[in-house]
Amino acid sequence: MNTQVSYFKKALVVLMAVMMVFTMMPSMAWADGEAENQAEVSVIKSADLFSATAQADVELSQTAETAKTCTYPDTGLVNLRVYPQKGYELYWVKVSHYNRTTGKWDTNAMFKKALSASGSSYATISFSTPTVKKFVAVGERHKFKIEVYKEKNSNTPVENNTYYFDLIRSVGLASVVATDADNQSLSVTKNDDRNYAIACSGDAIKLTCKAASPNYAKIKINGEEAESGAAKEIDLTKCESDENGQKKIKVEVIYTGEANTGKSTEYAILVNKVDYTPKVTTSYGKIVPEEKDIGFGGVKKEITCDKDAEISMTVEVTAPEGSALTYQWYSQEHRSNSTEKQIDGATQNSYHIPTKYAGGTIYFCIVTNTVNGRKFTAESEKCCVEVKPTYASPALIEYMSEDGTALQHQADYKIRVKGKSPDFGGVITYKWYKNDKKETVGGIALEGNGASAAVDTSSVGTYYYYCVISNTVTKEDGTTDTNSDTICDPITIEIKDVAFYFDGKGTEKEPFLIKSADDLKKIKEIVENGNSLSNTYFKLEPETEDRSITMPNDWEPIGKLKAGFADTEQGIGVLPFSGHLNGNDCTIVIPSGGKPLFRYVRDAFVGNLKIYGEKIDGAGLIDEYFVDYGLDGNYSTGVPDAVTIDRVTLVSGSSTKKSGLIHGNASGKNIIKITNSIVEENVTVGYDKSVSAIGSFAGCLNGEIINCKSAAKVYGIDCVGGIAGEKGQSMGPCSVLNCQFTGEIHASGNYSGGMIGSGYNGLGTAPNTPVVTIQNCVVSGIIEGKNCVGGILGGEPGCEDCYANGAGSVTNNVFCGTVSGTEENAIVGAIIGFMKSYNTNQTIDSNYFIESCGAANGIGEVEIIHDADFDITKTGSSVTAAELKDETVVSKLNNAAGSYKNWIQGAEYPTHSDKAVLYAIELSGNYPIKYETGQKFDATGMVITGYYSDGTTTTIRQGDENDKRFKDVKFTGFNSNKRGVQTITVTYGIAKTTYDVTVLYNSSQIKDVFVYFTLLGDTKHGEPTEVTGTHTLKDNNLDEWVGRTKVSINNNTTVYDVMEKMLKANDITWEESNKLGTVYIESLTRNDVTLGEFTNGRNSGWMYTINGKHSKLGVAQQFLSGNEEIIFHYTDDWYKESDTTDWITPGGGIAAGEVEEVKDVTTDTKTGTTTAPTEVKVSEKTNADSTKTKVADVKVSTGNQKEILKQAKEKKSNEIILVVPSKEVGDAAKADVTLEKSFIDSIVKETNAKLTIKTPFGDKTYTQEELKAMSEAATGSTITVAIEKAEAPTDDSAANIAKAKSITKDLKLVARSSKTAKKNIKAVLKNDAKVKASIKELKDLGFTVKYRFYRSTKKAASYKSTVTKKTAAYTNTSGKKGTKYFYKVQVRVYDENGKLVAKTALKQCKYATRTWSKAK
Repeated sequence: MNTQVSYFKKALVVLMAVMMVFTMMPSMAWADGEAENQAEVSVIKSADLFSATAQADVELSQTAETAKTCTYPDTGLVNLRVYPQKGYELYWVKVSHYNRTTGKWDTNAMFKKALSASGSSYATISFSTPTVKKFVAVGERHKFKIEVYKEKNSNTPVENNTYYFDLIRSVGLASVVATDADNQSLSVTKNDDRNYAIACSGDAIKLTCKAASPNYAKIKINGEEAESGAAKEIDLTKCESDENGQKKIKVEVIYTGEANTGKSTEYAILVNKVDYTPKVTTSYGKIVPEEKDIGFGGVKKEITCDKDAEISMTVEVTAPEGSALTYQWYSQEHRSNSTEKQIDGATQNSYHIPTKYAGGTIYFCIVTNTVNGRKFTAESEKCCVEVKPTYASPALIEYMSEDGTALQHQADYKIRVKGKSPDFGGVITYKWYKNDKKETVGGIALEGNGASAAVDTSSVGTYYYYCVISNTVTKEDGTTDTNSDTICDPITIEIKDVAFYFDGKGTEKEPFLIKSADDLKKIKEIVENGNSLSNTYFKLEPETEDRSITMPNDWEPIGKLKAGFADTEQGIGVLPFSGHLNGNDCTIVIPSGGKPLFRYVRDAFVGNLKIYGEKIDGAGLIDEYFVDYGLDGNYSTGVPDAVTIDRVTLVSGSSTKKSGLIHGNASGKNIIKITNSIVEENVTVGYDKSVSAIGSFAGCLNGEIINCKSAAKVYGIDCVGGIAGEKGQSMGPCSVLNCQFTGEIHASGNYSGGMIGSGYNGLGTAPNTPVVTIQNCVVSGIIEGKNCVGGILGGEPGCEDCYANGAGSVTNNVFCGTVSGTEENAIVGAIIGFMKSYNTNQTIDSNYFIESCGAANGIGEVEIIHDADFDITKTGSSVTAAELKDETVVSKLNNAAGSYKNWIQGAEYPTHSDKAVLYAIELSGNYPIKYETGQKFDATGMVITGYYSDGTTTTIRQGDENDKRFKDVKFTGFNSNKRGVQTITVTYGIAKTTYDVTVLYNSSQIKDVFVYFTLLGDTKHGEPTEVTGTHTLKDNNLDEWVGRTKVSINNNTTVYDVMEKMLKANDITWEESNKLGTVYIESLTRNDVTLGEFTNGRNSGWMYTINGKHSKLGVAQQFLSGNEEIIFHYTDDWYKESDTTDWITPGGGIAAGEVEEVKDVTTDTKTGTTTAPTEVKVSEKTNADSTKTKVADVKVSTGNQKEILKQAKEKKSNEIILVVPSKEVGDAAKADVTLEKSFIDSIVKETNAKLTIKTPFGDKTYTQEELKAMSEAATGSTITVAIEKAEAPTDDSAANIAKAKSITKDLKLVARSSKTAKKNIKAVLKNDAKVKASIKELKDLGFTVKYRFYRSTKKAASYKSTVTKKTAAYTNTSGKKGTKYFYKVQVRVYDENGKLVAKTALKQCKYATRTWSKAK
């Protein structure tokens, strides 16, 4: 028995131990991070939504049906944070948004984000771009899905790690403003999200509450409805009081959208009868300020003093009993682009002002009173302290070179220092010294006084360089004072015997010889000691029989970050290679898993090199292409190129993790040039399939790739290309010319193309980004991706409207492979997959594709079409396999405009010959660029350099009688009789370039004239907000900087000349640049306030109008004829100006110097009438009673005015008729016809004609007497005639029409399709209960409802109407067998007279689709 008990006890112990082990296993697996067990437990700990002003926890569910709803306010951006459980390795999180229209989860622009549990890490998904803002828009219930992936490129989520949640937005207040009964502003303090405090001693206030989302909200104040943004009077005697005696005002922001798609918010505003706002007075120490408006920031006090003067400010505060006061002092430099800054530690009621340095600084104090948790603030007066430059202070050092190593006789090795004057207006100068001791005295002075010094590398040894930095100021009496006390620490430079390192001299003729990996290590050592080896030449000369150098397994690429830098800091923090490496046709062998040769390069050259690596952990040659503004990190001082790569081969059998030769992204001016290079067969680019923006040669391309070939298999996620992954920065160039791709593209994401995966996609930030250029290329291979797949180019996703200065072309290419999209209804094109937009600045021509490629058209889809003649079916020519083989296509390619004419017939398709082709020309020399009218064109002195695809060049000199090639150069665009700036196009072969010339009137044509100039500026308020509003010329809310002034000029004067004269006369300075090929006004400074491009937002800057219209020319290109009205003005948003839908930035658009065109002025001699059209722009204007009216602003162009007068005078017309077209007037309620007073005067003086203005609202005729009286009564240079709309319909009729429009706008339609017995397709409108009720309501209002049916072969474009019927069904009886058709229905509403009063938009209808199966 005892034995049995013993056994039982032992068994029980064993069982308990086993249970404990199993009980502990999840936590053990958690700690160990084993993927097998992690799949069974939650990787995600929690999630929340946040912004700068709000935060809300998200409750996650594991099924869509049980998803919990998160409510988030409608102010600020929305960001989603996902937090991991602790102890996990790296995972990836993907967020999808449910599309109710398609019934699918939409991942567009929603990328996978890394999720790591190291520390307090989390993944953040930001809904900040236009593409994804709609996923969190107010007015809808949004559904989200979060999935967790073990690998970034995996398509299978981790088991049991898919989560769901819903999101709705609550509507709230954007702002609260209060005034007392006398309209004096009251202090409004926001104590927390839903509570405000106001101090007011009276019994009434006016409260203005503005809703953040007025389209989905209404406001109630104390139960009474109030208009958003309008003042409402509040009788405080009728308000409830709280326990502290404060009056309580209840504000409700009520959600007005559909049920369960949003929430309301309630606020409490407490009004203190006792005013707890601090009453602040300011006193000063020994020096008292004078009353002076400095014209900056509202400052009215100024102290002018010498350096080291004792100045103090003290605030004296009174406040009711129970107050708790705190103080904080602030400063702001009295100069352009400055901001207010909190002064650390300045928290007393008195502050001693520093006067150590010359310059102006504004000081003030904010006093806060905290009562019962409520805060009341007041600001002291502001005082500007101007410290005179009594003497110069020591200069400050901002940057200096580190110690370095140079090679004996190395050329162009420089060291640098950057000083800064602490005194406003101080001038910095430099003087360098060389010493053999590490001291800053006794050195030998070097020549020059610049910020850099050339190191003397003639002798081996260690030397020390130091720089004396002087600060010079100009005192008030005009004399100068210089301080030279600042000396930088000695910079140690070790000059090493070159024989210790390499054979050779490092020159182009006698380069340093690289014989082994040890020699490459020496280059690395020198570069990473601060010597970039600029203009130093190297050549591989291996000692092995196979002429190869094998890199060590632990190799780290050449180039690194400087000590103390976490990233490149736009060039400041990097030590790059800047030399020339000639591979000498030798091979660099990289061991499996090894790194490439270079990490960072700047202005480098690599050529004649072969690279082999079975599995290269990075790019094949250069691992990090980075944003590089040079040594000082300053864009304005010059941006270096990145690298030129010529004749580099990635050898068969190699594979790279990143792009084939160079990977990364940089500034648009960090140019890459790759020529004559090859990626051979049996090469894999992107072996782990986890990289986006990847290509055979480059990832992101700013620059050009010419005459290159690839047969690689390229794998990646998004933006995967046969040659390059995507266009780099928006304004950078991106061209692929004369290249071939015969490999395969496999993209698991969007945008894949045979040449380039994608153009620039700024997600709405660069809607006018220049587009890519791909010319004379051939692709034969497999091109596969999820969506947006093209045989040549995957897509142009970012350009909404291409300007002339960003024009590009996809021309003279041939695609002989296959394209396919893995996503259902993927957008696929034989040449280009998807284009955001198309206009005439995008040339797509002479492209050919094999009919069996898998795409019907050259372009898969275009979202926005600006060209009325565009036809998507003509964007590429389909050809047969036989035509590709029998020289039919070769002939077409060689004969096309712009062809390189180097196409030859290959075995299966056209290919390139080996002859070099001229692809670009460049102009230099001293040749005429200024002419007078009547002079002949002259190119004497011009030198044309031609660039060939094999790297060679040719030079043609104009005037060289022996150079017969010049007769083949063509010049177009010159007109000797046309005054203005003209763009001359120079063509040699297929290469083109342009330059500008100026043609002025000759002496016999010059006459004196006058113009009027006005300058309108703005305050400096940053990005427009709900509070500041958007300031534009259109909205008439700019500040007058220079009033309307008459300026005398001659007719050879430009807008720039007038602007220069007026700015100087008014003490306004400006900054200009040569941007986009013309003078560009960067900024203006008035009273120390500088407004420039981007000061008040990303679309802000300076513009000008001529006679009320924004010119398409730069200020130096726009010539004047006399009597023009010039308004030079600032704008917060040029998109919102009234006439800029077709406006083009300076230097772009029409041919430079183009004058206004005369349009359609005709004279009928039988009736004696001269008729002319007018220009119409419709805008919304605010009436005196705050209501708004749409008004058609009508004008007659200057050119047409002159032509009207000319014809009326010559033909002796008795009537001049101005026609205002009804189509352009649209739904405007009236027309304001503005005419030049001089035009009216000329009609009276030079003709006997009456003037008739014909409008859709009726006609008005003025006799000669009436015109004369009109002119005499005018007070300005223009006369405006208002012509009102005819009497509006009755109230009932108008109300019914408005109701019909509202019902129609809210309709959500669904089309359905089915096959009939005769195999026709029947399309119907789904019999939805809501739609049925709405149709009945329309008919009950007395309207007739009809249905128009549309058909297309594309789901999102090219719908054409087929029939309009009274019944909601249509049978399609014709089609092409095998073609999929898409159908949509439009509801159309007619009044009793048969007039169309409302209709649905096609986007309101979900399409139906069906494939045609009949033979005919």
